[in-house]
Amino acid sequence: MTLSIVYSSHNLEPVQYVEVLLQLSQNFLLCKRKEMTKSLKERVNNLMKKWFVEYLVPANRRFGIKIVTISDDSKTFILKLPYKRKNLNVGRTVHGAAIMCLAETVHGVAVLWNFDPKNHRMVTSTTYLQFIKPGRSDLFVKFGLSEETVERLEQVLSVKGNTDVEYECQVTDGDGNLVAILKNKYHLARLGYNKDMRIEVGQSSESIQASYKIRNEVFFEEQGIPMELDLDGCDHKSHHLLAFVNGQVVGISRLTPIENKKAILSRVAVKKEYRGFGIASKIVKASLIQAEKLKVRNIEITPHEYLREFYETFGFKYIEKAGAVTFHQLIKMEMPLC
Repeated sequence: MTLSIVYSSHNLEPVQYVEVLLQLSQNFLLCKRKEMTKSLKERVNNLMKKWFVEYLVPANRRFGIKIVTISDDSKTFILKLPYKRKNLNVGRTVHGAAIMCLAETVHGVAVLWNFDPKNHRMVTSTTYLQFIKPGRSDLFVKFGLSEETVERLEQVLSVKGNTDVEYECQVTDGDGNLVAILKNKYHLARLGYNKDMRIEVGQSSESIQASYKIRNEVFFEEQGIPMELDLDGCDHKSHHLLAFVNGQVVGISRLTPIENKKAILSRVAVKKEYRGFGIASKIVKASLIQAEKLKVRNIEITPHEYLREFYETFGFKYIEKAGAVTFHQLIKMEMPLC
């Protein structure tokens, strides 16, 4: 029922159709660029996408599904399934396949409008359609993606290249009566994805400043830790690890060599919007590799108590509690490297 499936019997893939349409749109805009305002350009692009959804998707063309409303911010959509003979079953009610196509299409439309179809593909992994009452008139479905949802998906795709999402929508008749509920799980992927994530180690003033920026955001602004506790005078003799995603520093750590071939791992932090993608684990692993390069035999760390299990997965052993900082209980942990 996804765009990828319904096009399987045609010569062109869905993304190729979109590329052709967008190229036509871009050529038209190029010819008219001196005459058209930005809003008019967006309207032309929306018309091309609307045409794609209504006429180039065979199932939508077959059922007569139309986009009847697009919100001003292009975030919310209303689609219509007409009550006509070829959409009905023997009982003269709207066929379940047509209802499913209507409901699933609105999810695809929301993604199409917010993510470049040339660079993204969404396919259905599971579908659940609950019928509430028979459809005996034109049917409608409304769905949208909030700005926060779109931003979050962009972040996930920039880090992982793909993600699974679950969307739900309600199908109603012209009087607003509930006809069906669709709950779908989709796999959304960025085509040609080449994750630009790297970790660099530096001791320069630029590396320190980049580290300061993340530390200020995470420790001072988010956790309320006093700035003077962070400025311990060890930055210039430490190795700063910076995690980059698409050219932006999103995570850090600091490795400070001390006497007797020991080192202190500290200042491990990841920007809030990039947590949950395994970046912190990669930073800790890179820190351990850097410690081995420096011939370090033992690493000490003083993390928050709730992070004990996280650091134990790398081999750190709990030693003792180490006091509290602004209501954050700290613990001392160590890990031998030889």
